[in-house]
Amino acid sequence: MVINHCIVRRALPCGRGRSRRHCLVDDVRPMAAQPTATAREATAEDAAAIAAFDGEYSVEKAREEIERGISRVHVAQDVSAQNEIVGWLAAWHVPPHELQIIQLTVSPAARRRGVGSMLLQTALDAHGSSVSQVVLEVREDNVAALRLYEKLGFARLGTVRKNYYSDGTDALCMILTTKA
Repeated sequence: MVINHCIVRRALPCGRGRSRRHCLVDDVRPMAAQPTATAREATAEDAAAIAAFDGEYSVEKAREEIERGISRVHVAQDVSAQNEIVGWLAAWHVPPHELQIIQLTVSPAARRRGVGSMLLQTALDAHGSSVSQVVLEVREDNVAALRLYEKLGFARLGTVRKNYYSDGTDALCMILTTKA
């Protein structure tokens, strides 16, 4: 599956006279190409850069994730900044047809440049036709991530994982169904 479009929801006036209100309309728009970053599979040498993103992963934990049998870890490099790693994604293939996104992180300076979309596409490409659904959990207060996932076609499952994060924040479960 290739993610080459996004869904933009906007409000348009509908109705007449005093009963005029706004209706939500979905537009499908092509995504802009982002030539400044490239994605590749992570190596053990990337563990320190991955750990530097936040306090969630130590160098050792990042290295373990990279070397885990069911895991695929991808990094995004900014080609205009000496190949600095600006994002990373860890995904587990859960047989028979599920891809579980474990972590997706993009540096603040690289956000809104298509890096997250590129990493998700790279993960889908790496697993090919063996994946029919992609699932993930996202912080309920992470509005930017929720917008990204919904733009890419993910739907909220309605399942909330209470106190999922260490600070007590709940997680929303989301799913993307693909054509496997």
